[in-house]
Amino acid sequence: MAHQRGTKFLYLTFAYNLPSNYSLQDFHNRTLDYAFCDHSRETEIWGKPQNVSRFIDSVNANSKNWVAPFKNAACFDLSARFPKSGTYFADVCHFSPKGMHEFAVITCSKLDSLPEINSAN
Repeated sequence: MAHQRGTKFLYLTFAYNLPSNYSLQDFHNRTLDYAFCDHSRETEIWGKPQNVSRFIDSVNANSKNWVAPFKNAACFDLSARFPKSGTYFADVCHFSPKGMHEFAVITCSKLDSLPEINSAN
């Protein structure tokens, strides 16, 4: 649909931050390196922490394959580019306000760099 509409499409890998010392107790005590806020959630709502990170890594590893057939699309490895600091994350996969700003800066820059497409092709 994006190609038919002449729209650029940017697929991003998933940025996440699971501290090596993560534990549910430390999460609830707010002693982890996260910028805790109202939307912070424990990793366990998605599964065991080691499985959550394995799943995200697996999805990220295959991202380029999904995007490759589309000329109007690009894949950007946000996971590799995004800072792995708790000040950017409210939890394992949600951004803090500082992270939201960084996400916007990175993605807008990448969108602006995508080549124009011709929907007639």
